[in-house]
Amino acid sequence: MKYLKKNDNYLSSLLFTGFITTIILSFRVFWQNTNAATQLSSTLVSTERITHSDKLSYQCVIQSPVKSAINCPVSGTIQEVYVSYGQKVHNDTPLAVLASPDSKKQFNANLIHYLKNKDQLNLIKEKDKQNAELYADGIIPFDERKNSSNQLNAQIIEFIQSENTIKDYCRYFDIPFTQVQSLTFANTQGVQELLEKPAKIVVKSTTEGILLLPNNQEKKHDKSTLTPGSKVEAGHILAIVGKPGLLKIDLSVPETDIHRIKIGQKVEIKPVAHRADIVEGEVKIVDRYNLSPGTREDIAYFPVLIEATCPENDCPLQSGMTAEVDIIVDEFTGIKVPNTAIHYENDKNFVIIEDSEKIQKKLPVQVISTDTKSILIDANTAEGESIVRNYKLP
Repeated sequence: MKYLKKNDNYLSSLLFTGFITTIILSFRVFWQNTNAATQLSSTLVSTERITHSDKLSYQCVIQSPVKSAINCPVSGTIQEVYVSYGQKVHNDTPLAVLASPDSKKQFNANLIHYLKNKDQLNLIKEKDKQNAELYADGIIPFDERKNSSNQLNAQIIEFIQSENTIKDYCRYFDIPFTQVQSLTFANTQGVQELLEKPAKIVVKSTTEGILLLPNNQEKKHDKSTLTPGSKVEAGHILAIVGKPGLLKIDLSVPETDIHRIKIGQKVEIKPVAHRADIVEGEVKIVDRYNLSPGTREDIAYFPVLIEATCPENDCPLQSGMTAEVDIIVDEFTGIKVPNTAIHYENDKNFVIIEDSEKIQKKLPVQVISTDTKSILIDANTAEGESIVRNYKLP
């Protein structure tokens, strides 16, 4: 009995040892296969062809072609906004409502000034007409006739200035100018009704185009001058109207780059704050004969004009923004490999390729472009072939 128990213990120990050994061997084989797969994937390079751009990069401030500026008539607070920046507007499109405690007082003062100038102009016109008749009859001298004519011209200029001012106010207050134009101080009731009429200023576009910020630096804490609650001042530029769908960029290119730039080259323009928004354009003018101001006195700079088309109602580039401008000098299509994959021999460049059956061979290639870490090559590889990351010398 003791002998049988001893043999049973020995057999159990042997079976347990075999089980543990099997697990260890299985894990070792799995680890070797996994490691081999990892090494295999890390030693090969994909032969997928990519496009590489050789480009010249600059930074500039976008200046959209400006058709007109929209000024704030009086100091006050923006109450309502109808159109946001970047949207297309037409002539007389209402943009915002401006509230100002003094706005109606200023309108009334300018209305009185306009009516006074109108009465004064009529009096001087009548006097000048009389002097013209008196001079023709030889009753008054030439100097007196000349003085009355000069007074008339001066009064006409002053009247035009006051008329233009009241026209602006009428446009902002949505008051027909014909209603003001027909008034005189003799029409007491009409003047009184207009002076007492409550009104609000409606800021309107002065032309057709794209509504843009006057200067990106004025945009603080994601607020702008055309935001409800914004405080604005008289004479302040609320917005500019740019030409729809067109951006013009004037670059000063150093002499080290100018020889590489040609008319018609593709240009990519993107806001520095969001480089994913790309607007495409092209080089329109390359002026190699006229110098332009630069940042250094010991280098000559030359003007280059770039034009770009931008979506009219959703343009990511606005006047005043800092943008990155990439002029595409050339584009190459090839296979990107690390520097270690290339071997130079007998005036030719070679790589090692490996097919699906792990058979390797040497392949001559043409180097297209290089940088500090990689090389773009042109290679005739077949389907299923990969390039060895590190060239193995024989």
